[in-house]
Order: sequence, then structure tokens, then C-alpha cells
Amino acid sequence: MLKKTRSYQKVVERLKKISLNSPFINLIQLGTIAIPPDLLYPFYQVQTKNPEKGKIPTQTRICLTAGTHGNEPSGVEAVLLFLEQYWKEKLGETGYHLTIFPCLNPYGYEHNTRENMENVDLNRQFRKRKAPLEVTLFRQAVGPRPFDISIEFHEDIDTHGFYLYEINPNGEKGWGKYIIQAIEKHFPINHHSKIDGLKSRKGIITRQDIEPQFETLIQERKDWPQAFFHYTRGTPRCITSETPVHLPLKDRARIHLIAMDVILERIQKTVKTKRTAGKEG
Repeated sequence: MLKKTRSYQKVVERLKKISLNSPFINLIQLGTIAIPPDLLYPFYQVQTKNPEKGKIPTQTRICLTAGTHGNEPSGVEAVLLFLEQYWKEKLGETGYHLTIFPCLNPYGYEHNTRENMENVDLNRQFRKRKAPLEVTLFRQAVGPRPFDISIEFHEDIDTHGFYLYEINPNGEKGWGKYIIQAIEKHFPINHHSKIDGLKSRKGIITRQDIEPQFETLIQERKDWPQAFFHYTRGTPRCITSETPVHLPLKDRARIHLIAMDVILERIQKTVKTKRTAGKEG
């Protein structure tokens, strides 16, 4: 058994405190990841809600995931900070419905491993029928209905600066450039023409642009990452935020939060534009 690097229990304690302090945050235990002989990891989902109306707001549905790779802790920290800061601003009244998985890989998070206890990379398991329990609980929780956008917080040990992956709705421009513009004011961007073997432009990897047979690629690939899972189920926009691990944890978490702020701003602008167009029509 590997030595523990950080405490998942502290993550749980912060989540419970957030839930108690905010009427707009609903903490749900989906199950328990049991690892013999004596490790038990409660597996959580967070949902925003609107108690004043007695129902979940459904204007824009967002799925946010962190901690898929256990050695990428800044995403987990960013989610916790996001919830701790935004509940005071009555997140539930914004019209967003967030479904959040704060730490998809509790064992990996605690032991600083990319993979889970079974030495499996969870971000290659989203198409598997017999997927690891972490992925199974995730798929059961999200159900068949697509989201409007999925967001993933990741890290990259090999990059010197921030970059992102982006899948866009057909015929619509991406939001990646706005994220890059906001982040590069404070942190370095990876401007290499190739990142992780894929063509990149100004820190953005858009698979649809670099692979004309993108749909065929997805159907032929057996080891789906989470973004492919969402996209095939009808989620039109998927963004994966990748921070450089050489920066301090607080800075990496801040990068994710900047990306999240930009995404929420773009959602608000899109909603306003559609409302205006509807009135004019």
C-alpha cells in the first residue's frame, strides 16, 4: 500500500461544511469506494439548487469534474474554493444548474497517483461496459440527459504553461480564446504548435479542427475520456482545463477558477443574446 500524500477526509469535511452553510448546495453521497482491507471512500456529487422555488434551476446545465487523475490536486482545490466562495453569492439563483464531482478518484488523490487503486486510468474508461466503480457511479448519476456544457479540471506535468482542450457546438465559435486571454494576464500559456502530440493553436486544442473525421475517430476509439462520453450523449460544448504542475497549488487552482469565471460569463452573454433575439423575432 502506498503512503498517503494528502487527506481525502479533509475534502469531505470541507464539502460537508459548504453544504451546511449554503441553502443552494446539495451534497449527495452516491456510494462508497471500498478498498481492502480497511479503506472506505465516500463518493460525492454536488448539485446547486434553488430552495426558494423548491426546484433545481434548469436554464443552463453544467457538469464540472475534478480529481479524475489523483496526482492532479489543483482541480479538487479549485472546486472547493469555487463552492466556498460562490455560495455567498447565491449561486442557485443565477439560473445555472451545476452537477459537480469534486473528486472522481479519491484513492488516487490521497496517494498522489494518476490511476485508481486498480492501477486504471479513469479518464480512459468512459466507454467501457464494466467500468471501475468510480466511473459507474458517475454515469449513473448524470443519467441520459445531456448537459449544455461539461468542464474538467486537469493538470499536465509536461507543460510549461496553461492550455485547454475544446469541443464546440457545430457551427459555433469556441470560448477557448476568451479563457486564454484572461489567464495570460497572470500566468504563462503553452504556445507550442503541438501539445501532447496534437496540433495546438495559441494554447487551444480543438479536435474537430485538427481531425476532419472527428465523429469517426470517436466511434472507433475504445478508451473514451470523459469529454467524448459527454459529447456522444449530446453535450455540445466540452472544455478541459490543463494547468502546469510546476506552479504552486494556489496558482493552479486560481487558473481553473479564472477559466470557470470566463465560462460563466460566456454563458450569461449567450443567454442574453438569445433572449434579445427572441424578443426581436
